[in-house]
Amino acid sequence: MIWREAYLNGWQRVRQAPALVLVLWASTLAVALPAAWLLRGALATHLGDSLMAETAAVGVNLDWWNEFLAQASGLGATFSPRIIGVAAVLDNLSRMTDARALPPALGVVVVVWLLLQVCVMGGVIERVARQQPMGRVRFLWACARHAGRLVRLALITGAGYWVLFTQLHPWWFGDVYQAAVHDVTSERVAFAWWLGAAVVFAVPVLLLNVVVDYARVRAVVEDRRSMIGAMVAGARFAAQARGAVMTLVLLQLLTLAAWLGLYALMAPGASAGLWGLVVSQAYIAGRLAIRISGVAAQVSLFQARLAHAGYVAYPLPQWPDSAAADAILPTPACATHQALPGSRRHHCSSGPISR
Repeated sequence: MIWREAYLNGWQRVRQAPALVLVLWASTLAVALPAAWLLRGALATHLGDSLMAETAAVGVNLDWWNEFLAQASGLGATFSPRIIGVAAVLDNLSRMTDARALPPALGVVVVVWLLLQVCVMGGVIERVARQQPMGRVRFLWACARHAGRLVRLALITGAGYWVLFTQLHPWWFGDVYQAAVHDVTSERVAFAWWLGAAVVFAVPVLLLNVVVDYARVRAVVEDRRSMIGAMVAGARFAAQARGAVMTLVLLQLLTLAAWLGLYALMAPGASAGLWGLVVSQAYIAGRLAIRISGVAAQVSLFQARLAHAGYVAYPLPQWPDSAAADAILPTPACATHQALPGSRRHHCSSGPISR
């Protein structure tokens, strides 16, 4: 089946280009480190040389933690027990479902990370589409070539999310859901209603993601300049291949859920030390690999339906090697003239050619 081939081919393309996982992981780390350094300074200032500093270094001191949160601001206000282990992932899912805004300081970090990911994604899509090594220079060239277009696409996507989470979400979970559970007395029934409402709300969010994903693929692979045109083309492709498209989405969600389940079993606690750092970073790297495999599977499906494997609308730029570069340098004037009969002077001079 075409969806199975696309799914497996997506992982094969990730295996052929493991550096892509490293690039996305490094870009994530580059954004997180400055924020972590600022948070470290706030923690060090509050702890000082007190006895609480010693207990906080080896485990969880809830008294100190609550005291710190009571006076914290900015990034410090995000340092809560919800950041430990798998609770951080579940808190992110809960925040998205409830449409809760991020703290302003954390929102700035997330926006910078999203912008960097958008700029890098053009090179990632082109690499998995070509299925051949590009080298560092060509990869950066591909990122720069598509960055402006994909940023415009991200702005369109942001407008779509704004409509869903500021207009549809309050109406659906406010008016509709509250009316449905108004006379319900059982918490189990109320939770079932909430779960059903969340699943229904996830449908338009999922459809928007699918359209944007294939719009991004078509923008890069077909070298499209109009992002509105890419959105229309992405929606058209998703509608025409809806069976394979939605099956791929389901497979990616199941893969991500399995990886999250494995992380939940191994998630570190507050005092895990170096081992906790290794496990957490391994989870992030695995999640990025799943993301790239999903993009590669989408590219594979598109190429199988409308083009061929390795298809990209424009060739890679070819920089000449040293010998070819010498050949295109300006040629001295004397080299374009033949010596006149009887002439004994063939060397170049700064003046007219001697006769």
